Parts: sequence; C-alpha cells; structure tokens
Amino acid sequence: MVAPWIAASSAWRPPRRPRPWFYGIFLILVFAFIAPVLPAGGMVAVPPPEGRLDYAMSLVRHMLLPMTAMFLSSIFISIYSWRTFFLIHSSEDYVEMARAKGLPAHLIERRYILRPTLSPIITSFLLMLIGLWSGAIILEQVFNWPGLGSLLFQAIGYRDTPVIIGAVVIFAYLLAVTVFLLDILYALLDPRVRIAGGRQ
Repeated sequence: MVAPWIAASSAWRPPRRPRPWFYGIFLILVFAFIAPVLPAGGMVAVPPPEGRLDYAMSLVRHMLLPMTAMFLSSIFISIYSWRTFFLIHSSEDYVEMARAKGLPAHLIERRYILRPTLSPIITSFLLMLIGLWSGAIILEQVFNWPGLGSLLFQAIGYRDTPVIIGAVVIFAYLLAVTVFLLDILYALLDPRVRIAGGRQ
C-alpha cells in the first residue's frame, strides 16, 4: 500500500503558465473599453491609412496589445528560470577560484558567470518564442489578427488538409531554424564551446 503523502506527491503537477489569450482578454477589457487608448483588434484601422508612415503607426498600435499579451504570458516564469541559471553558475569551482584570486566582482559576473549563463538563457528564450508562435492560434482569434494562426484555425474548421499540413511544416521549419541559430550562438557566446579544428 502506498503511503498517502507519496500518492499526493506523485499526483502533484507544476502549475501551467497562463496562455497569451488569457492576458489578451483582460488587456482588451482594460485598454480598449475601460480606458480606450488602444484598438481592441484588427491589423490596421478601418479604412486603412493611405500614407506609409500612418499605415505603419496604425499597425504598431494594433500590435501592442497582442505582443504585450504574449510577453506577459511567459516573461515572469522565464525570468525566474534565468535567475536560477545565474545562481547555479555563480557557485561553480572556477568562479570561487576567481574570487579567491581577488578579481573584481563586476569582472567575475561578466566573464565567469554571465557568458556561460547566456547559452541556457538564449535557448529558453528562443524556444519560448517558438512556443508562443505555435500557440498564437487562439490569441489571433481574440484580437482578430489575420495571421498564420487564424489561417490554421479556419483550415481546421473547413478540414482543409493541405493548409493544415503547410502550417505545421512552417512551424517545424521555425523550430529547425531556431535550433540551427542556437548552435551558432553557442560557439559565439559560451567560452567552453570550441569549434572542431580550432585553437584550444
């Protein structure tokens, strides 16, 4: 028989982060209705502005609330994980050795802690962006934004298999390009990574 505290601990799951559309609904309520300073949805104003500058400014104003919703849905948990990475690397043996040598604190943080920490931080940030792009289907519906998520949502409703497959392939290519960029950034940022054939 399993002890109750073991069963309870095995059934526990970490809380899921709120979705972007959850924040989007509250942002629309606050900034589009209670204090109407930003548009509630759409891509540009209706009718669309004629000048290029006016069109760009209207596009930016309509983009503020969706981008803010995506930012708020992930930034707090990400900052906590980045802080954890920083604390883990700050307790490494080479950091303690640098402190024992009497190096300045700002030099230790920049050269011995920050540079090795940048790799997992950038990895989590870019993979977070991929998750936000793939999870923007409902968010685009909330803000009535004519993007890839809305196209995929309509294709699912009409059972348009070629469009669904094309959207999934695009997201897969985004993930592949992100992983490829991560490999390049690792070699540039992390001093512990060396390119094969390079100087050690």
